[in-house]
Amino acid sequence: MLTGFGRLSAGRAHRQAAAADAAVIELDVQNTEHLDTLAARVGEHVDGLDGVVHSIGFAPQTALGGNFLNTTWEDVATALPHLHLLLQVAGGGLPALMKEGGSVVGLDFDATKAWPVYD
Repeated sequence: MLTGFGRLSAGRAHRQAAAADAAVIELDVQNTEHLDTLAARVGEHVDGLDGVVHSIGFAPQTALGGNFLNTTWEDVATALPHLHLLLQVAGGGLPALMKEGGSVVGLDFDATKAWPVYD
């Protein structure tokens, strides 16, 4: 199962899903209804989950490239909902679909090297 949002993101998810024979669910992390109904929509396609991989994040360009300490609150506030999503997923209905146990895993960049543009 994959999630995607918007034409570009959903297009990528659908191409990857076709290669893996997986379903795609639309998920806009800023849409409360999408989050509230996520477990039910996943349950329409599968009987259970072994785990969830969270690999979403966003920050405006003005918060990247060494500007983080100069970032406005509005730009920080734009990034926070994406960080909070992991908590919503982990505490929401998806773990209930992990009937035999499971894991919620968050992905990040490789911390063994510097990624200056991402601060």
